[in-house]
Parts: sequence; C-alpha cells; structure tokens
Amino acid sequence: MNKLVVFPTELAMRRYQQEQALKHGWVDASCHTTFSRLLKLCLPYAAVKGSRLDGVQHLLMRRQVIEVASGHFAGRGALGDLSDNALGDVLDKLLVELASMPGEATRIIDWLLDHHRKNKLYQLGTLISVWRAMVKQEGAADQLDVHLAILKLLKGNREKWPPLLRDCRQLTFKAVRWFNPFEESCVAALNHKLKVRIGSAMPP
Repeated sequence: MNKLVVFPTELAMRRYQQEQALKHGWVDASCHTTFSRLLKLCLPYAAVKGSRLDGVQHLLMRRQVIEVASGHFAGRGALGDLSDNALGDVLDKLLVELASMPGEATRIIDWLLDHHRKNKLYQLGTLISVWRAMVKQEGAADQLDVHLAILKLLKGNREKWPPLLRDCRQLTFKAVRWFNPFEESCVAALNHKLKVRIGSAMPP
C-alpha cells in the first residue's frame, strides 16, 4: 500500500468517510485506520521485554505495590494519609502519565526521588519505583514498556516494521487536534523514515 491515512479516533474516521461518501458518492476506506489500530499493528513486531499484564494481573500487582508502598510511607506524608483505593488511583494516574512520556520516564522518576523523603514528590517517586521494580521482578511488561518498545521499533530498521507501514510511501494524519507526547514521538520517528503529512481538525 502506497498511501495510509490515520485518524485520531474511530469517530473521526467515520465522520470523514461519511462526508466523502456524501460528497463524491463513494469512498475508498481501504487505506484508512486509527492511531490506536496502528499501534496495535506494531505490537507483534516490537520487542517488548516481558509478558504484557492483563487486567487481572494488573489489579493483583497494583494491590501488592500498594501494600509495599504503604509500608514505606508508614502513615506519614500526603500519600501516607490515603486509603488503599485512593493510593491505587494515584498509581493508575502516574502510570498513564509516564506511559505518555516514555522517553522521559526515567528522568522524571529520578527527579521525583531527588526530593526530601517527607515530600509528596518523593512519595510519588517511591510509589512508581515500587511498581517498576515489581514489574521487572515478575518478568512482566506494563504500558510504559510497550510504548518504549514501539518507539524503538519505529526508530529502527524500516524493514522490521509491519508490512502496512513498511510499504507505505505517504502517511497522512488527518483530523488532528493534538498529539500526546508519546504520539508526537511516534510521528517524529515515522517522519524520519517516510513522508508524513498532518492535517489539522481546527479551522484555518
């Protein structure tokens, strides 16, 4: 396939297809996909270190991490006052934020841990460090590991990409409002290997 058009969401893709069908009477959707589909397509080709956590494994590890981290906090500081459920919510939000910035994750954790032990930032660093240590210990892979592997794939040899991307000559991201840092890194990596165009969803 020489051309590939990537949409931010399924809804944005369907809207575009409907508009084109109404305007021209037909639409060729064979080259249309979404960002999430594109990333899933890359997964079998990415060298993810460890077994990806499923929903149940994530919840079990989350519970273990909270128990260990709570022992470190010993009821002190901002996180020490939280219930297990609230601490779990904090951990989930941390995981989402770090996974969206895979290239900076290590530096962010180091920065958090560089604060005083009673500081909330240090406790956040401790919480995520316990999670990362347990993931590694169990030979597992979380979303951060997955994103790191995908970025490494896209920055590497194009011949190792999935065929849909490898054979693409023109890649267009359409109806874009914004990219999160991970998506932006993916687009930048792709732009080094092939011709990338970005179409904004915002009016000119």
